[in-house]
Amino acid sequence: MTATARKTIHSILGIVVALAIVIVSVNAAAFALCPAGSKSEVVWTEYRNQESLDTIVLGTSLMARSLDPEVVDNHFATHSFNMSTPSQSVSESYVALREVLDNHDIKHVVYGIDFSALWPEYWGNVASVFMAEKWKGDAPWQRFEDMSYILTDYEWMLGATSINWAFPWVQQRVGPGEVADNVRMKLDGTPVTKAAEYVEDGWIYHGQGYGNYNAVFDYNADHHKSYRHLGMSPLKEENLNYLADICDLCNQRGVEFVAMVPPVPDFTLITMKDHYAEYTRQVKELVESHGGLYLDFNLAKPDVFESRESYFQDFEHMNYEGAAVLSDAFVELVKEYESTGDVSAHFMSYDERIAGIDHIAIADLTDKVTESGIELHASCATGTNVIPEYQFLVDSGSGYEVVQDYSTSDSCLYVPPANGEYKVRVNIRKQGSDVEFEKHTQHSVAYAAGSPHGKPHENRPHGEPGQSGNR
Repeated sequence: MTATARKTIHSILGIVVALAIVIVSVNAAAFALCPAGSKSEVVWTEYRNQESLDTIVLGTSLMARSLDPEVVDNHFATHSFNMSTPSQSVSESYVALREVLDNHDIKHVVYGIDFSALWPEYWGNVASVFMAEKWKGDAPWQRFEDMSYILTDYEWMLGATSINWAFPWVQQRVGPGEVADNVRMKLDGTPVTKAAEYVEDGWIYHGQGYGNYNAVFDYNADHHKSYRHLGMSPLKEENLNYLADICDLCNQRGVEFVAMVPPVPDFTLITMKDHYAEYTRQVKELVESHGGLYLDFNLAKPDVFESRESYFQDFEHMNYEGAAVLSDAFVELVKEYESTGDVSAHFMSYDERIAGIDHIAIADLTDKVTESGIELHASCATGTNVIPEYQFLVDSGSGYEVVQDYSTSDSCLYVPPANGEYKVRVNIRKQGSDVEFEKHTQHSVAYAAGSPHGKPHENRPHGEPGQSGNR
Protein backbone atom coordinates (compact mmCIF):
# COMPACT_ATOMS: atom_id res chain seq x y z
CA MET A 1 0.00 0.00 0.00
CA THR A 2 1.39 3.35 -0.95
CA ALA A 3 1.92 6.19 1.48
CA THR A 4 -0.76 8.21 -0.32
CA ALA A 5 -3.30 5.38 0.07
CA ARG A 6 -2.48 4.98 3.76
CA LYS A 7 -2.87 8.72 4.27
CA THR A 8 -6.26 8.68 2.52
CA ILE A 9 -7.46 5.78 4.67
CA HIS A 10 -6.27 7.51 7.84
CA SER A 11 -8.12 10.67 6.79
CA ILE A 12 -11.32 8.74 6.13
CA LEU A 13 -11.03 6.90 9.45
CA GLY A 14 -10.44 10.22 11.21
CA ILE A 15 -13.59 11.66 9.68
CA VAL A 16 -15.61 8.54 10.62
CA VAL A 17 -14.33 8.65 14.20
CA ALA A 18 -15.06 12.39 14.46
CA LEU A 19 -18.61 11.87 13.15
CA ALA A 20 -19.11 8.98 15.56
CA ILE A 21 -17.99 11.15 18.48
CA VAL A 22 -20.37 13.93 17.39
CA ILE A 23 -23.30 11.52 17.02
CA VAL A 24 -22.64 9.89 20.40
CA SER A 25 -22.26 13.31 22.05
CA VAL A 26 -25.48 14.65 20.53
CA ASN A 27 -27.43 11.55 21.58
CA ALA A 28 -25.93 11.62 25.06
CA ALA A 29 -26.87 15.27 25.45
CA ALA A 30 -30.39 14.55 24.20
CA PHE A 31 -30.75 11.64 26.63
CA ALA A 32 -29.65 13.81 29.55
CA LEU A 33 -31.39 17.08 28.67
CA CYS A 34 -34.59 16.24 26.78
CA PRO A 35 -37.48 15.72 29.25
CA ALA A 36 -38.35 12.16 30.21
CA GLY A 37 -41.97 13.09 29.59
CA SER A 38 -42.97 16.04 27.41
CA LYS A 39 -46.62 16.90 26.91
CA SER A 40 -46.36 15.84 23.27
CA GLU A 41 -44.96 12.48 24.39
CA VAL A 42 -47.82 12.10 26.87
CA VAL A 43 -50.39 12.77 24.16
CA TRP A 44 -48.97 10.32 21.61
CA THR A 45 -48.21 7.62 24.18
CA GLU A 46 -51.70 7.82 25.67
CA TYR A 47 -53.33 8.07 22.24
CA ARG A 48 -51.79 4.78 21.14
CA ASN A 49 -53.34 3.12 24.18
CA GLN A 50 -56.88 4.08 23.12
CA GLU A 51 -58.92 1.21 21.73
CA SER A 52 -61.65 3.36 20.21
CA LEU A 53 -62.31 7.07 19.78
CA ASP A 54 -65.12 9.03 18.20
CA THR A 55 -64.24 12.60 19.23
CA ILE A 56 -60.87 14.30 18.93
CA VAL A 57 -59.61 17.68 20.15
CA LEU A 58 -56.66 19.43 18.48
CA GLY A 59 -54.82 22.72 18.89
CA THR A 60 -52.17 24.49 20.93
CA SER A 61 -51.82 24.56 24.70
CA LEU A 62 -54.70 27.04 24.87
CA MET A 63 -56.98 24.19 23.85
CA ALA A 64 -54.99 21.60 25.80
CA ARG A 65 -56.00 23.42 28.98
CA SER A 66 -59.51 24.49 28.00
CA LEU A 67 -61.54 21.39 27.14
CA ASP A 68 -61.83 18.42 29.51
CA PRO A 69 -62.72 15.24 27.56
CA GLU A 70 -64.31 13.67 30.62
CA VAL A 71 -66.88 16.48 30.85
CA VAL A 72 -67.72 16.09 27.16
CA ASP A 73 -68.06 12.31 27.48
CA ASN A 74 -70.28 12.56 30.56
CA HIS A 75 -72.78 14.63 28.58
CA PHE A 76 -72.62 12.98 25.16
CA ALA A 77 -71.58 9.39 25.98
CA THR A 78 -68.69 9.85 23.57
CA HIS A 79 -65.11 8.54 23.67
CA SER A 80 -63.02 11.70 23.30
CA PHE A 81 -59.32 12.49 23.49
CA ASN A 82 -57.53 15.84 23.73
CA MET A 83 -54.48 15.82 21.42
CA SER A 84 -53.70 19.53 21.82
CA THR A 85 -50.08 20.29 22.69
CA PRO A 86 -47.83 23.32 23.27
CA SER A 87 -47.17 25.34 20.11
CA GLN A 88 -48.82 22.78 17.84
CA SER A 89 -48.79 24.31 14.35
CA VAL A 90 -51.88 24.09 12.13
CA SER A 91 -49.99 21.87 9.68
CA GLU A 92 -49.11 19.50 12.54
CA SER A 93 -52.76 19.40 13.58
CA TYR A 94 -53.67 18.38 10.05
CA VAL A 95 -51.29 15.43 9.83
CA ALA A 96 -52.33 14.28 13.31
CA LEU A 97 -55.99 14.47 12.33
CA ARG A 98 -55.32 12.49 9.16
CA GLU A 99 -53.72 9.69 11.17
CA VAL A 100 -56.55 9.64 13.72
CA LEU A 101 -59.21 9.50 10.99
CA ASP A 102 -57.38 6.59 9.37
CA ASN A 103 -57.39 4.58 12.59
CA HIS A 104 -60.64 5.47 14.37
CA ASP A 105 -64.29 5.99 13.51
CA ILE A 106 -64.25 9.70 14.34
CA LYS A 107 -67.59 11.52 14.36
CA HIS A 108 -66.58 14.90 15.84
CA VAL A 109 -63.48 17.08 15.64
CA VAL A 110 -63.00 20.10 17.88
CA TYR A 111 -60.20 22.41 16.84
CA GLY A 112 -58.98 25.12 19.20
CA ILE A 113 -58.40 28.43 17.45
CA ASP A 114 -55.28 30.13 18.77
CA PHE A 115 -54.89 33.27 16.66
CA SER A 116 -51.19 33.47 17.42
CA ALA A 117 -50.81 30.07 15.75
CA LEU A 118 -52.04 31.76 12.57
CA TRP A 119 -49.48 34.57 12.71
CA PRO A 120 -46.42 34.60 10.42
CA GLU A 121 -44.12 34.16 13.44
CA TYR A 122 -43.23 30.74 14.78
CA TRP A 123 -42.44 29.46 18.28
CA GLY A 124 -39.07 28.12 17.21
CA ASN A 125 -37.92 26.43 20.41
CA VAL A 126 -40.82 23.98 20.61
CA ALA A 127 -41.67 23.58 16.94
CA SER A 128 -41.41 19.98 15.68
CA VAL A 129 -41.61 18.32 19.14
CA PHE A 130 -45.12 17.15 18.32
CA MET A 131 -44.02 15.58 15.03
CA ALA A 132 -40.96 13.96 16.55
CA GLU A 133 -43.16 12.17 19.10
CA LYS A 134 -45.70 11.18 16.44
CA TRP A 135 -43.04 9.61 14.27
CA LYS A 136 -41.82 7.37 17.09
CA GLY A 137 -44.84 5.16 16.45
CA ASP A 138 -45.15 5.62 12.68
CA ALA A 139 -43.91 3.54 9.80
CA PRO A 140 -41.26 5.20 7.59
CA TRP A 141 -43.74 5.79 4.78
CA GLN A 142 -45.99 7.73 7.17
CA ARG A 143 -43.12 10.04 8.02
CA PHE A 144 -42.52 10.79 4.37
CA GLU A 145 -46.24 11.38 3.83
CA ASP A 146 -46.30 13.84 6.72
CA MET A 147 -43.17 15.61 5.54
CA SER A 148 -44.51 15.93 2.01
CA TYR A 149 -47.42 17.91 3.45
CA ILE A 150 -45.69 20.06 6.04
CA LEU A 151 -42.63 20.72 3.89
CA THR A 152 -44.17 24.02 2.79
CA ASP A 153 -44.26 25.02 6.46
CA TYR A 154 -40.65 25.96 5.80
CA GLU A 155 -40.06 28.14 8.85
CA TRP A 156 -39.37 25.07 10.97
CA MET A 157 -38.86 22.47 8.27
CA LEU A 158 -36.32 24.28 6.10
CA GLY A 159 -35.79 27.68 7.72
CA ALA A 160 -33.38 28.84 10.39
CA THR A 161 -35.08 26.87 13.18
CA SER A 162 -34.80 23.59 11.24
CA ILE A 163 -31.39 23.07 12.85
CA ASN A 164 -33.34 22.17 15.99
CA TRP A 165 -33.95 18.74 14.46
CA ALA A 166 -30.27 17.91 15.03
CA PHE A 167 -30.19 19.38 18.52
CA PRO A 168 -33.54 18.46 20.16
CA TRP A 169 -32.59 19.87 23.57
CA VAL A 170 -32.90 23.34 22.01
CA GLN A 171 -36.61 22.63 21.61
CA GLN A 172 -37.26 21.20 25.07
CA ARG A 173 -34.87 20.66 27.94
CA VAL A 174 -34.79 20.31 31.68
CA GLY A 175 -32.89 22.67 33.97
CA PRO A 176 -29.32 21.94 35.12
CA GLY A 177 -30.50 20.82 38.55
CA GLU A 178 -32.98 18.35 37.06
CA VAL A 179 -30.60 16.40 34.80
CA ALA A 180 -29.90 13.62 37.34
CA ASP A 181 -33.59 12.98 38.03
CA ASN A 182 -34.33 13.18 34.30
CA VAL A 183 -31.77 10.48 33.53
CA ARG A 184 -33.03 8.37 36.43
CA MET A 185 -36.63 8.49 35.15
CA LYS A 186 -35.50 7.40 31.69
CA LEU A 187 -33.48 4.51 33.10
CA ASP A 188 -36.05 3.21 35.61
CA GLY A 189 -38.97 3.37 33.19
CA THR A 190 -41.02 6.04 34.96
CA PRO A 191 -44.35 6.41 33.06
CA VAL A 192 -44.33 9.43 30.75
CA THR A 193 -47.37 10.90 32.53
CA LYS A 194 -45.55 10.88 35.88
CA ALA A 195 -42.36 12.18 34.28
CA ALA A 196 -44.30 15.03 32.68
CA GLU A 197 -45.83 15.94 36.03
CA TYR A 198 -42.33 16.11 37.47
CA VAL A 199 -40.97 18.23 34.62
CA GLU A 200 -43.97 20.59 34.61
CA ASP A 201 -44.23 21.55 38.27
CA GLY A 202 -47.89 21.89 39.24
CA TRP A 203 -49.26 20.28 36.06
CA ILE A 204 -51.53 17.30 36.78
CA TYR A 205 -52.50 14.69 34.22
CA HIS A 206 -56.22 13.84 34.39
CA GLY A 207 -56.45 11.37 31.53
CA GLN A 208 -57.56 11.18 27.87
CA GLY A 209 -54.69 13.45 26.85
CA TYR A 210 -55.83 16.20 29.22
CA GLY A 211 -53.77 17.81 31.97
CA ASN A 212 -53.92 21.17 33.72
CA TYR A 213 -52.79 23.39 36.59
CA ASN A 214 -54.78 24.38 39.68
CA ALA A 215 -52.94 27.68 40.22
CA VAL A 216 -54.55 31.11 39.74
CA PHE A 217 -52.73 33.90 37.92
CA ASP A 218 -51.31 36.70 40.07
CA TYR A 219 -52.68 39.82 38.38
CA ASN A 220 -50.68 42.13 40.65
CA ALA A 221 -47.20 40.74 40.06
CA ASP A 222 -44.51 42.69 38.24
CA HIS A 223 -44.53 40.80 34.95
CA HIS A 224 -47.22 42.18 32.73
CA LYS A 225 -45.32 44.15 30.12
CA SER A 226 -45.77 41.31 27.64
CA TYR A 227 -49.51 41.86 27.28
CA ARG A 228 -48.93 45.02 25.25
CA HIS A 229 -47.58 43.18 22.21
CA LEU A 230 -50.44 40.71 21.84
CA GLY A 231 -52.50 40.66 18.70
CA MET A 232 -50.34 42.89 16.55
CA SER A 233 -49.67 40.57 13.60
CA PRO A 234 -51.85 39.88 10.56
CA LEU A 235 -52.98 36.32 10.00
CA LYS A 236 -50.79 34.42 7.55
CA GLU A 237 -52.52 33.17 4.41
CA GLU A 238 -50.63 29.87 4.40
CA ASN A 239 -51.78 29.12 7.95
CA LEU A 240 -55.38 29.93 7.04
CA ASN A 241 -54.99 27.51 4.13
CA TYR A 242 -53.86 24.79 6.55
CA LEU A 243 -56.98 25.46 8.61
CA ALA A 244 -59.10 25.19 5.46
CA ASP A 245 -57.45 21.84 4.75
CA ILE A 246 -58.52 20.60 8.19
CA CYS A 247 -62.10 21.66 7.47
CA ASP A 248 -62.03 20.00 4.05
CA LEU A 249 -60.61 16.77 5.45
CA CYS A 250 -63.47 16.61 7.94
CA ASN A 251 -65.98 17.22 5.16
CA GLN A 252 -64.46 14.47 3.02
CA ARG A 253 -64.67 11.97 5.89
CA GLY A 254 -68.18 13.00 6.98
CA VAL A 255 -66.96 14.37 10.32
CA GLU A 256 -68.63 17.24 12.17
CA PHE A 257 -66.17 20.09 12.67
CA VAL A 258 -66.28 22.65 15.49
CA ALA A 259 -63.80 25.52 15.75
CA MET A 260 -63.62 26.76 19.32
CA VAL A 261 -61.82 29.90 20.53
CA PRO A 262 -60.82 29.40 24.18
CA PRO A 263 -61.25 32.48 26.39
CA VAL A 264 -58.32 34.55 27.60
CA PRO A 265 -58.18 36.97 30.55
CA ASP A 266 -59.86 40.34 30.04
CA PHE A 267 -56.59 42.26 29.89
CA THR A 268 -55.28 40.07 27.07
CA LEU A 269 -58.50 40.50 25.11
CA ILE A 270 -58.45 44.27 25.67
CA THR A 271 -54.88 44.54 24.46
CA MET A 272 -55.68 42.87 21.14
CA LYS A 273 -57.97 45.83 20.33
CA ASP A 274 -59.25 46.10 16.75
CA HIS A 275 -57.02 43.24 15.64
CA TYR A 276 -59.22 40.76 17.47
CA ALA A 277 -62.39 41.77 15.61
CA GLU A 278 -60.58 41.24 12.32
CA TYR A 279 -59.10 37.91 13.45
CA THR A 280 -62.45 36.47 14.45
CA ARG A 281 -64.15 37.79 11.30
CA GLN A 282 -61.61 36.12 9.01
CA VAL A 283 -61.56 32.78 10.79
CA LYS A 284 -65.32 32.66 11.37
CA GLU A 285 -65.99 33.24 7.67
CA LEU A 286 -63.49 30.53 6.71
CA VAL A 287 -64.88 27.92 9.12
CA GLU A 288 -68.53 28.57 8.30
CA SER A 289 -67.89 28.65 4.54
CA HIS A 290 -66.49 25.12 4.95
CA GLY A 291 -69.56 23.94 6.86
CA GLY A 292 -68.12 24.12 10.38
CA LEU A 293 -69.44 25.58 13.62
CA TYR A 294 -67.52 28.56 15.05
CA LEU A 295 -67.73 29.25 18.79
CA ASP A 296 -65.75 32.20 20.17
CA PHE A 297 -65.94 32.05 23.95
CA ASN A 298 -64.19 35.40 24.30
CA LEU A 299 -67.35 36.92 22.83
CA ALA A 300 -69.88 34.68 24.59
CA LYS A 301 -72.69 36.37 26.49
CA PRO A 302 -72.83 35.81 30.27
CA ASP A 303 -75.80 33.46 29.91
CA VAL A 304 -73.43 30.99 28.22
CA PHE A 305 -70.04 31.68 29.76
CA GLU A 306 -68.96 34.47 32.10
CA SER A 307 -65.22 34.89 32.34
CA ARG A 308 -63.70 35.25 35.82
CA GLU A 309 -60.17 36.10 36.84
CA SER A 310 -59.98 32.94 38.94
CA TYR A 311 -60.34 30.81 35.78
CA PHE A 312 -56.81 31.51 34.48
CA GLN A 313 -53.37 30.18 35.36
CA ASP A 314 -51.43 32.77 33.35
CA PHE A 315 -51.94 35.53 30.80
CA GLU A 316 -53.72 33.23 28.34
CA HIS A 317 -54.18 29.68 29.69
CA MET A 318 -57.13 28.44 31.72
CA ASN A 319 -56.67 26.46 34.93
CA TYR A 320 -58.55 23.34 35.98
CA GLU A 321 -61.51 25.25 37.45
CA GLY A 322 -61.90 27.45 34.38
CA ALA A 323 -61.67 24.51 31.99
CA ALA A 324 -64.39 22.62 33.89
CA VAL A 325 -66.78 25.58 33.62
CA LEU A 326 -65.90 26.16 29.97
CA SER A 327 -66.34 22.49 29.11
CA ASP A 328 -69.87 22.57 30.53
CA ALA A 329 -70.62 25.73 28.53
CA PHE A 330 -69.27 24.12 25.37
CA VAL A 331 -71.46 21.07 25.85
CA GLU A 332 -74.61 23.16 26.35
CA LEU A 333 -73.93 25.23 23.23
CA VAL A 334 -73.33 22.15 21.09
CA LYS A 335 -76.53 20.58 22.41
CA GLU A 336 -78.49 23.69 21.48
CA TYR A 337 -76.87 23.84 18.06
CA GLU A 338 -77.77 20.21 17.35
CA SER A 339 -81.35 21.00 18.36
CA THR A 340 -81.88 24.38 16.69
CA GLY A 341 -79.07 24.80 14.18
CA ASP A 342 -78.28 28.32 15.42
CA VAL A 343 -76.53 29.64 18.53
CA SER A 344 -75.53 33.07 17.20
CA ALA A 345 -77.80 34.86 19.71
CA HIS A 346 -75.43 33.81 22.51
CA PHE A 347 -72.52 35.88 21.18
CA MET A 348 -71.71 39.58 20.98
CA SER A 349 -69.36 41.81 19.02
CA TYR A 350 -65.85 42.62 20.21
CA ASP A 351 -66.82 46.24 20.94
CA GLU A 352 -69.78 45.10 23.03
CA ARG A 353 -67.58 42.70 24.96
CA ILE A 354 -64.95 45.35 25.78
CA ALA A 355 -67.60 47.90 26.71
CA GLY A 356 -68.97 45.40 29.23
CA ILE A 357 -65.69 45.16 31.16
CA ASP A 358 -66.30 47.51 34.08
CA HIS A 359 -63.16 46.94 36.12
CA ILE A 360 -59.40 47.42 36.03
CA ALA A 361 -58.11 44.25 34.38
CA ILE A 362 -54.40 44.75 35.04
CA ALA A 363 -51.88 47.41 36.09
CA ASP A 364 -48.51 48.32 34.59
CA LEU A 365 -45.78 50.61 35.93
CA THR A 366 -42.57 51.81 34.28
CA ASP A 367 -39.88 54.13 35.60
CA LYS A 368 -37.02 56.24 34.31
CA VAL A 369 -34.24 57.68 36.44
CA THR A 370 -33.44 61.24 35.35
CA GLU A 371 -31.50 64.18 36.73
CA SER A 372 -34.76 65.39 38.27
CA GLY A 373 -35.57 62.14 40.07
CA ILE A 374 -37.56 58.99 39.28
CA GLU A 375 -40.24 59.45 36.64
CA LEU A 376 -43.08 56.97 37.11
CA HIS A 377 -45.65 56.19 34.46
CA ALA A 378 -48.64 53.90 34.98
CA SER A 379 -51.07 52.32 32.57
CA CYS A 380 -53.81 49.74 32.74
CA ALA A 381 -56.14 47.62 30.67
CA THR A 382 -59.83 48.25 31.20
CA GLY A 383 -63.17 48.51 29.46
CA THR A 384 -64.01 51.41 27.17
CA ASN A 385 -66.43 53.00 29.65
CA VAL A 386 -64.07 52.97 32.64
CA ILE A 387 -62.04 56.02 33.69
CA PRO A 388 -59.04 54.86 35.75
CA GLU A 389 -57.39 56.80 38.54
CA TYR A 390 -53.92 56.24 39.91
CA GLN A 391 -52.20 56.42 43.29
CA PHE A 392 -48.39 56.36 43.45
CA LEU A 393 -46.47 55.05 46.45
CA VAL A 394 -42.78 54.69 47.35
CA ASP A 395 -41.07 52.61 50.02
CA SER A 396 -37.67 54.00 51.04
CA GLY A 397 -37.18 51.38 53.73
CA SER A 398 -39.89 51.95 56.32
CA GLY A 399 -42.99 50.95 54.37
CA TYR A 400 -44.98 52.39 51.47
CA GLU A 401 -45.99 56.05 51.65
CA VAL A 402 -48.29 57.86 49.22
CA VAL A 403 -46.35 60.36 47.11
CA GLN A 404 -49.24 61.24 44.79
CA ASP A 405 -52.81 60.44 45.80
CA TYR A 406 -55.57 59.17 43.57
CA SER A 407 -56.20 61.24 40.45
CA THR A 408 -56.60 60.67 36.73
CA SER A 409 -52.94 61.60 36.20
CA ASP A 410 -51.00 58.51 35.13
CA SER A 411 -47.54 60.06 35.80
CA CYS A 412 -45.59 61.06 38.87
CA LEU A 413 -42.14 62.48 39.58
CA TYR A 414 -40.55 61.29 42.80
CA VAL A 415 -37.41 63.02 44.09
CA PRO A 416 -35.52 60.62 46.38
CA PRO A 417 -33.87 62.17 49.45
CA ALA A 418 -30.69 60.14 48.88
CA ASN A 419 -29.07 57.54 46.65
CA GLY A 420 -30.24 53.98 47.12
CA GLU A 421 -32.86 51.42 46.15
CA TYR A 422 -36.53 52.33 46.30
CA LYS A 423 -39.65 50.25 45.89
CA VAL A 424 -42.22 51.98 43.70
CA ARG A 425 -45.87 51.01 43.40
CA VAL A 426 -49.06 52.13 41.71
CA ASN A 427 -52.60 51.40 42.86
CA ILE A 428 -55.33 51.71 40.24
CA ARG A 429 -59.11 51.78 40.56
CA LYS A 430 -61.96 53.06 38.45
CA GLN A 431 -63.13 56.59 39.08
CA GLY A 432 -65.97 56.73 41.60
CA SER A 433 -64.83 53.66 43.50
CA ASP A 434 -63.88 53.87 47.19
CA VAL A 435 -61.91 50.60 47.36
CA GLU A 436 -58.25 50.84 48.31
CA PHE A 437 -57.33 49.56 44.83
CA GLU A 438 -58.55 47.15 42.16
CA LYS A 439 -55.14 46.26 40.78
CA HIS A 440 -51.60 47.22 41.72
CA THR A 441 -48.05 46.46 40.72
CA GLN A 442 -44.63 47.30 42.14
CA HIS A 443 -40.89 46.86 41.63
CA SER A 444 -37.54 48.20 42.84
CA VAL A 445 -35.54 51.09 41.36
CA ALA A 446 -31.86 51.86 41.96
CA TYR A 447 -31.34 55.64 42.19
CA ALA A 448 -28.08 57.58 41.98
CA ALA A 449 -28.30 61.37 41.86
CA GLY A 450 -26.76 62.90 38.77
CA SER A 451 -26.40 59.54 37.05
CA PRO A 452 -29.56 58.92 35.03
CA HIS A 453 -29.95 55.39 33.76
CA GLY A 454 -31.27 56.70 30.50
CA LYS A 455 -33.44 53.64 29.96
CA PRO A 456 -36.88 53.14 31.49
CA HIS A 457 -37.64 50.11 33.61
CA GLU A 458 -39.60 47.63 31.54
CA ASN A 459 -41.51 44.83 33.21
CA ARG A 460 -39.99 41.62 31.92
CA PRO A 461 -42.07 39.76 29.33
CA HIS A 462 -43.56 36.49 30.45
CA GLY A 463 -45.65 33.80 28.88
CA GLU A 464 -43.56 33.50 25.72
CA PRO A 465 -42.73 29.90 24.89
CA GLY A 466 -39.88 28.61 27.03
CA GLN A 467 -37.93 25.40 27.22
CA SER A 468 -40.87 23.58 28.75
CA GLY A 469 -43.13 24.57 25.88
CA ASN A 470 -46.10 25.79 27.86
CA ARG A 471 -47.92 27.54 25.13
